[in-house]
Amino acid sequence: MVCPCRLSRRRNGEDSRGHCWDCAGRGMGPADWNGSLALVRLETWNMATLGPFLMIALSCIGIMYGCNLFEPGADFLGRNMRDGVKGATINAVGSSLPELFTTLILLFLYRDMDGFSGGVATTAGSAVFNAVLIPACAIIAVTMWARSTDTIEVSRKVLVRDGFFVLLAEIVLIWFLGQDTIYWWMGAALVFIYGLYFGALMWGAWSSRDDDEEEPECDDERKPGPVISDLLTALRGDDVGLTTARAWGFLLSGATVVALFCFVLSEATVQLARIWDVPLFLTTVIFAAAATSVPDTILSIRDALKGNYDDAVANAIGSNIFDVCISLGLPITIYGLVNGPIDLGDGSENGVQLIRWVMLGFTVVVLAMFFPGKVGKRSGLFMFSLYGAWVLYIAYRTVAA
Repeated sequence: MVCPCRLSRRRNGEDSRGHCWDCAGRGMGPADWNGSLALVRLETWNMATLGPFLMIALSCIGIMYGCNLFEPGADFLGRNMRDGVKGATINAVGSSLPELFTTLILLFLYRDMDGFSGGVATTAGSAVFNAVLIPACAIIAVTMWARSTDTIEVSRKVLVRDGFFVLLAEIVLIWFLGQDTIYWWMGAALVFIYGLYFGALMWGAWSSRDDDEEEPECDDERKPGPVISDLLTALRGDDVGLTTARAWGFLLSGATVVALFCFVLSEATVQLARIWDVPLFLTTVIFAAAATSVPDTILSIRDALKGNYDDAVANAIGSNIFDVCISLGLPITIYGLVNGPIDLGDGSENGVQLIRWVMLGFTVVVLAMFFPGKVGKRSGLFMFSLYGAWVLYIAYRTVAA
């Protein structure tokens, strides 16, 4: 046994019971020793975890401000898109960049199964967050916060289109993760699925434009001001006047800010895994997944409050397609071409086999809830409870580990 007073043990020696002379002189018995050791470990654990949690909080704030820069640019560039297309393309792609950068960092930083499981946990955990919590937040924001309506209605066409591709991507990913080895062409296949999805979106948009009467382009009524002033205004989340060039600048600037804070987030989750002595999967599946989903959540809530329910849901589902196909598929392709295949082995200890089925199951449940066309606050609260159960299970796994 090691006395809690380790420094004095080295200085003054110990008695026959293994206690340092200082503790023995104070008359500490075994019960006191055990309690003191537990207290020392608890205090050390609290101090050690403070830094990573502060880094995660900083990452969330940075990603939020990056989202505030990205959102006006996305709104301006997608101002003439049909309902559901903007949310599934510009919003989904830009707001899912955190998952892409985090997966790249974790995969190339570790170059082993632990790094790969962390990348899978980030993207798949974000997919669970997007599928359950983002629609729930949008529903609650409209029905209980703004109280603008009792239910929200989503186009069945949008659900069928996006639901088909997200289920296809997740089923293909499940099959790939069931293999012993991941090759570069598997990542390329996921990227190809996203190419099909993007093609379907563009085909639907152009065919609808041909059928409908030509609509005049919607120009931004606000005139652009000084760049610095508009940047500060956008960071506060307020509307700004934009041109096409400035909109692209806002969009790229927001994505860059988000990417920079992804490195901070990745480092924080790695430190937590080391401090808690648990697999990286357990820290990334909740903390990294939730933090990287901040842009999706903000954009979907804002779309829902504006009455753009199709975009609010399409952003969440479209982000899942991007997460699975690009945020995971592209890093696998690049890593496989540079470093060779990834050996999964069993994969169960790293949680890879668990998260793939949870991701698919939650997606099916949420799509089934939205398919009738209308959902209310009860559905939103039920989705919250689903994600709460998932978080409690991961917490149990972390403590058990």
